[in-house]
Amino acid sequence: MAMSRKHYSDELVLTAAELFLNGESAPEIKNKLNDRFGEQITREQVYVLMRVARERGMLQVVGPQDASLERDIAERFRCDAGGITVVCTDADRTGGHVAAAAANAVLELLKIVAKKKRAGEVVGLGLGPGPTMLAACEALGRLIGNDPEAPDSLKLFSLVCGTLAHRAKFEPTSFFNLFPASHVRACVGMFAPIVVRQSELEGLKTLPGVCEAFAERGEIDVVFASIGELADARSVIGKTFERSGRSLDFLDERGDFAGLILHRPYSATGAVTQKGNQWRALSLFEVAELASFAGNKDKYVVLVANQARECGADISGELLPILANPKLRFWNRLVLDVATARGLLKRGNTAAGPVSDD
Repeated sequence: MAMSRKHYSDELVLTAAELFLNGESAPEIKNKLNDRFGEQITREQVYVLMRVARERGMLQVVGPQDASLERDIAERFRCDAGGITVVCTDADRTGGHVAAAAANAVLELLKIVAKKKRAGEVVGLGLGPGPTMLAACEALGRLIGNDPEAPDSLKLFSLVCGTLAHRAKFEPTSFFNLFPASHVRACVGMFAPIVVRQSELEGLKTLPGVCEAFAERGEIDVVFASIGELADARSVIGKTFERSGRSLDFLDERGDFAGLILHRPYSATGAVTQKGNQWRALSLFEVAELASFAGNKDKYVVLVANQARECGADISGELLPILANPKLRFWNRLVLDVATARGLLKRGNTAAGPVSDD
């Protein structure tokens, strides 16, 4: 009697998937599986095994890269083409394919980091918020669970504090359980109000629930976050301010306000900072700190950008400053979809040249 679906071993499922990808027919796969594993797999069950392989993360569709657009962006903005990944995908499937490509990139970086660690040392992974990151962490968790070379000493960090009550699934601490427990050694969250006054910031960093993250953030090796928060700013940070009677007007007073990274604002010329009693979001990294982190040859910041967001907004305008201005290079890996890449080049071709380092 054939096994029930839930009792298919990983080895059997993986073998079936490999045979399928090698072009074997269902009858050929059935015969080889039965000969090797001594089972009674039917031809119909071969197709069930393919679904199981997908569910267990053994099969994943990743859109091809557009090398031409990658080169164009690198040349236009004078950055390393090896740090740019443009995923070819249509608008209806952008989110999943870009998330999968970003997850693959992060896994490879985690492996690189792990090889440099001494026995007993953790591999630190900091996670940003949002719908894009939910999809990316789902993909990354599956990849890690099915890769025998994936590091098994992960330390996960939430890089921001909280979210709106009805968007809790997009908050980084909710992503922790998407990673296989066998590969996670520790998790570090941050627990405080979403927005605080600038004058209260240093005091908050000393409180339990917050101080641990700031004390241990030096263990982070890879930051994984999404770019394009400005489109969500009015629905997340903006609504938080609005519902509490606070205002984001101080951001809009700057005509060059461009976007947000980890809930922290930046303009075309650099980070936007707050003073005194102005309200702000709490983040484990300020914009300048993240740029310094990305400039470390042993650290990595992977940013995901795709146009298929909840609001369907074009986010190329938010990307332009972080490519054009070296002071805003708070990334060293950027994964984006074709539409966003083309929009970025269109904006870049009509804008002033990249800001110099002087």
